[in-house]
Amino acid sequence: MLQVMTTSHRNAMSTLFEFQREFSVALLQPDSALRERLGEGFAVYQNTVVKGLVDVLRANYPTVERLVGAEWFDAVARLFAREHLPSEPALALYGAAFPNFTKDIDSARELAYLPAVARLDRLWTEAHFATDAAPLQALALRALSPTQLQMLRLRIHPAARSAWLPHSAVTIWLHNRSPATSLAELEVSDDEEGVLITRPAGDIRSALLTHADYLFLQQLDQGVLLGDAATTALEQYPDADVAAMLAKFITAGAFAAE
Repeated sequence: MLQVMTTSHRNAMSTLFEFQREFSVALLQPDSALRERLGEGFAVYQNTVVKGLVDVLRANYPTVERLVGAEWFDAVARLFAREHLPSEPALALYGAAFPNFTKDIDSARELAYLPAVARLDRLWTEAHFATDAAPLQALALRALSPTQLQMLRLRIHPAARSAWLPHSAVTIWLHNRSPATSLAELEVSDDEEGVLITRPAGDIRSALLTHADYLFLQQLDQGVLLGDAATTALEQYPDADVAAMLAKFITAGAFAAE
């Protein structure tokens, strides 16, 4: 039976949508007018929602919390949560903008490496939840002729992530992702470093990359033929061992099997 939506029905739906929108925004605003209208029950629910988002951020940025301490992290995470509503129903990947957010925190000005470390935490989370795929095995390349290898276009594994970051951030992150060397024992500088994060066989691995490593991998990630990517890497870094770099990437699970 066909039902016609009346003007009163449309008005009611419009009012409901407006309330839902106001409600969702008010959840992250401590001084919202809606909080005053709905009373203490809404305030309790509001605090629960914010705490939930902070807990997700804590799970997704453990290295940042390890470096700055739980109290500082909690305060900054609450600020972030109140300004950034989740964009997806699943919260596992919540907090994509958090690394950039840390750049504007006054109390973090002296921690120049912090946004880059936060980005590494983010890359780890993305690798963890990325689509699964069988990694390329070295055996698959052994039957190829030199010409076939040069014309090969490798596909980066969907869980592989790479970055080139300042302030020795990769070294700091690698030593603080799990209990290890304290920051005081590291030689922190403004050096730039590369990182490769992969997930072969379900286990996430991380490794430092040299300039040549990173350039070679970026070329392959852009769909450049293996032979051309090797040529580019050798033009800029004549001492680079292309075969060793390729072997390292395959062992790490950086490529997906076709």
